[in-house]
Amino acid sequence: MLLPTDGLWRGAMNAFQDPTALMQMGPEGGFPFLSDAALTPAYLAWAAVWVAVILGLTALSFQRRDV
Repeated sequence: MLLPTDGLWRGAMNAFQDPTALMQMGPEGGFPFLSDAALTPAYLAWAAVWVAVILGLTALSFQRRDV
């Protein structure tokens, strides 16, 4: 949950997939490249906060270096 890459991957696959692909796979699914749910706004907010924190830490790290 700390690193939002898996959720973002599933959201991207949900956006790119053909809706009939899920119906063909059946209710069990089991195929890791299909996702039946889109990303929630809360998850997108968490991913945006995570990226902002990482960029802030990176900027702080480079600010303290003698380049």
